[in-house]
Amino acid sequence: MGTVIPVGTHDVQVVDHYLTKIGQKETPAVVVVFEDADGSRLSWTGWLTDKTILATFETLETALGWDSVADNFEVAALQGEHPKLAGREATIVVEEEEYEGRVRNRVKWVNPKGSSGPGPGAMDIAAAKAVSAQVRARVLTSRGGPKPSTAPARPAAAASRPARPPTPQTAPASRAAPPAAAAPDSARPAPAARPAPADGRSDQQFDDSIPF
Repeated sequence: MGTVIPVGTHDVQVVDHYLTKIGQKETPAVVVVFEDADGSRLSWTGWLTDKTILATFETLETALGWDSVADNFEVAALQGEHPKLAGREATIVVEEEEYEGRVRNRVKWVNPKGSSGPGPGAMDIAAAKAVSAQVRARVLTSRGGPKPSTAPARPAAAASRPARPPTPQTAPASRAAPPAAAAPDSARPAPAARPAPADGRSDQQFDDSIPF
């Protein structure tokens, strides 16, 4: 077994990487194995949880040159017998970390500069693709891309015609009142009486030829 890369800053190259699940909760992660010029090795673990996935992708893309867009954000592309990032160079910062009562060296930072088969505990291809699908969905959602599966959009309903404004109702013009009916004859004033003749005769004419 080779020695572990000591504490400090070191120029290294990638010799292996693979997907795995770690711990009782089987948290998915991508493991990258680095090697320095002396042949010492140390692994870096990039967690693939909702809170850490973007930081992991940024390290893989920026420090190690992974083209996630070309791989359609599929981390399964990092699994296989011929690691595509093998030989990539980087500069790592190693610090000591106490874990479960033991002190061990840990890769704290992976910075830009710069294969063998999957290491112990690596997923098989089927498991890697399953985790990859979940990771890809999270990355696309976080980066505002399309969701991996969307129901077909319903066609937009035809726009309803705007309701016509109600026609203001105007009161019909009042008809002119009919002319008042003529007063009946009984209501008319009686003609004035003629004055009697001065000789006391009435207007009645008598025939003098008729004897009395």
